[in-house]
Amino acid sequence: MIEKIINLIFPPCCGICGKIGSYLCEECNQKLEEYRIENNCYNQNLAKDNCKNDFNNQNLEMRCNKNNEERLGQKKLNEAENKYFLYRYDGLVRSCLLKYKFDDKSYLSEMFKFVILNDADACNFISSYDIITAIPLHKKRLQERGYNQTELFIKNLPYKISAQYEDKVLEKIKNTVPQSSQDAADRIKNVKRTYRVAKPEKILNKKVLLVDDIYTTGSTCGECKKQLLEAGAASVGIFCIARDYMKLKESGEYNTQKNKNNRNKN
Repeated sequence: MIEKIINLIFPPCCGICGKIGSYLCEECNQKLEEYRIENNCYNQNLAKDNCKNDFNNQNLEMRCNKNNEERLGQKKLNEAENKYFLYRYDGLVRSCLLKYKFDDKSYLSEMFKFVILNDADACNFISSYDIITAIPLHKKRLQERGYNQTELFIKNLPYKISAQYEDKVLEKIKNTVPQSSQDAADRIKNVKRTYRVAKPEKILNKKVLLVDDIYTTGSTCGECKKQLLEAGAASVGIFCIARDYMKLKESGEYNTQKNKNNRNKN
């Protein structure tokens, strides 16, 4: 009810073009679709049950049915490794994420939330976990930015998806240099012993979904995953808005991942 009242007073508008009526208009959604990473729609009925949004249910069902037979016949690398990425980190997607993180455009969180809730595969994947938590920022970085960009788009999803959001499960105890300025080898060193589990009782014997905005070489998510498992989590999955394949190619990891994906298909 509160959300509906707010929408009446401040109607939603497209995060890209500003058109009033939706957090992402159909035209801009089509532009984003060019960067989409396809994932298996492996449980269509459960996905629609878990993704109870008020916006584009018809479009959701159409996309879920589109090429479903082909997608069911493939074993994607993302699913096999308990990872889920929505887009390639390139072009319009990259531009939106950079504005969201560094240009004080926190309102774009509604657009990313809208995208997630209109993706049946994403809803199903998220709902397969008990706990959702975000990669934390160091308190100094949080003070400078004013918000944790990942928390903004993920923390209200449990109202419509069957998983519980827990904040501050992880804590960043070192204010490291930005990962984007590091090469692949330095990224691993940069995040080592940087995070700790602040609330181990929240994740004990639970399936935990770790959420971030951009996934590159996986150093940050990997270190956080390690800490969660050591603290007693039953399993840890990863969900990110975008996957940076360009940086992955530069690191040399791309060919390894590509070969592994081909072996899974065979």
